[in-house]
Amino acid sequence: MEKVTFLSGTYENTAINGVAVNFKIRYFKENKGFLKYNTLESWFKVTLTRFALIEWGKLENLDEEKLIKLTFPFAIEWVSQRVKDGTLKDFEEKVISTEDKINPYPFDINKIEKIEGYEIIFSDNQIDIGTRIRTNIIADSIIEVRDNINAIVYSKHSENLLKLGQERNILNLFRTIENR
Repeated sequence: MEKVTFLSGTYENTAINGVAVNFKIRYFKENKGFLKYNTLESWFKVTLTRFALIEWGKLENLDEEKLIKLTFPFAIEWVSQRVKDGTLKDFEEKVISTEDKINPYPFDINKIEKIEGYEIIFSDNQIDIGTRIRTNIIADSIIEVRDNINAIVYSKHSENLLKLGQERNILNLFRTIENR
């Protein structure tokens, strides 16, 4: 059995024009036989740009609790995918901007009852991406380096050097197809 438990969600000011929430999570994997259990505490930061908030009509009356709830479904989605891929790390960050073309805001935050203590349990019969492609750790490292290169070039020249919406999308080539 594998599970992720959300330990906290905290608001943070950002250097970019937007807002961010840091989610502290604990990953736990029960191994069979006499193998030790795997545990990992990590941070997942979700940053929303001001323009994304404006596009969603969520900029007004934005308090810390509402901001945490706005970002929580994204954190669940991305953390779940990292666990399925076998690429969960100590720290990850995702910036949501108008470039992501997520409009309108897709979630109902009124359905969120709790964040601290929220658990995602993964079934044992999943075949993760690591089983399907042994190079996923290498692919993930390449993706991260390319993201960083683009961030550095963008900060100096206001343009990406490597033109992909998000480098992590390369992993989608190795995921299970779940719909038509």
